[in-house]
Amino acid sequence: MTTEEPKEKRGRRGEGTVFWDDRKKQYRAEVSLGKTPAGQRIRPKAYGRTMTEARENLKEKLRNYDDGIDTSDKYTVAQAVNDYIESKAGTVDPETVKRLRSYADNHVIPGLGAAKVKGRNALTADDIEGWLKSKAPVLSTRMLESCLSLLRRSLTHAKRRKKARDNVADQDIRVPKGRPGRKRKAAELEQARALMLAAAKETHGAWIEPYLWLSILNGPRTEEIRRLEWSNVFLATAKVANGSELPPHVRWIQSVRANDTMKTATSYRSTALAAPVVESLTRWKARQAENRLKSGHKHQGIRLVFGTRFDTVMTKDNVRRRLYALCDKAEVPRMSPAETRNTFVSIASALGGTEELIADICGHATTSTTRRVYRDELRPVITDGVTEMTKWFASGEV
Repeated sequence: MTTEEPKEKRGRRGEGTVFWDDRKKQYRAEVSLGKTPAGQRIRPKAYGRTMTEARENLKEKLRNYDDGIDTSDKYTVAQAVNDYIESKAGTVDPETVKRLRSYADNHVIPGLGAAKVKGRNALTADDIEGWLKSKAPVLSTRMLESCLSLLRRSLTHAKRRKKARDNVADQDIRVPKGRPGRKRKAAELEQARALMLAAAKETHGAWIEPYLWLSILNGPRTEEIRRLEWSNVFLATAKVANGSELPPHVRWIQSVRANDTMKTATSYRSTALAAPVVESLTRWKARQAENRLKSGHKHQGIRLVFGTRFDTVMTKDNVRRRLYALCDKAEVPRMSPAETRNTFVSIASALGGTEELIADICGHATTSTTRRVYRDELRPVITDGVTEMTKWFASGEV
């Protein structure tokens, strides 16, 4: 009498096959789902330390397949971030792409790039929070938020392209408090005066003198003044239709932002020019044409007030280098081009300018913006009411 060997128990139809993979030293589950239009077999595979784990991993892949999501587990966070940044090229300002690339290469990809967006070893919320905590001692809170924002948008982009099922970065991720950021500084009145005296003596790069006069006395944004055209500068008093006169002024209607747009609707404004600014700009306009003529460049119909010799927009790096060199000559602390705006707010406030007036000149929609952004430059003590009360009590009426 012969005994029959027990037959191997087969899984239910549609669950696929599970067997031991000697090469990977773990169980492998796979199932055939037909063929692609090109004739290539569609056969998702999944692995696990046990047969049950391999089957569960395969079920997850089949669920992704049924939902139209890529079944591959090889797509990483680094690929998602790179794909997102590449999708932005040509649709946003090049400076924005450059900034996103810096965030990715220096922070996001080194810390999380190897993690998968789905499947085994997929990125988790704990991974993200741990990464943020490790970056907190070296990055400011705002930079941490920017890096997390890039990660969120990258995973959303991957999800929209069916590369990921969920966006774990959209969960309640707690951003830790980073190291304190560098505060912008404002030059004091005497420092600004020393800077202007040094600028008046400049022979090479003489554009820095009118640039400083206009920056410190009118407070424009750096992207506005670098894009300023002569057609928007009026150096003489002009009469309007109703017979009234307009003083010398500047129309701020363009910037180096995308499509020459301004930052906000209230950024479109006109500000009057003080006599020293008018004199400095008048001298510069003549000297600019003279210098261009000597060097063989365009000297008629010059478009930009502070452009390069080729009449193109000057980069912020050029302005920063020139301003740093001038600060060193004047023996005052270095300040960035953006800090000339802080200097304007500080001096205007010290000389009695109201928050409403400063907000209008800066192009802020409300005084709350002026108070929040330039809180260190505004007068910290409100004295008007106290002065009136002191006069009242001194008069003996009480």
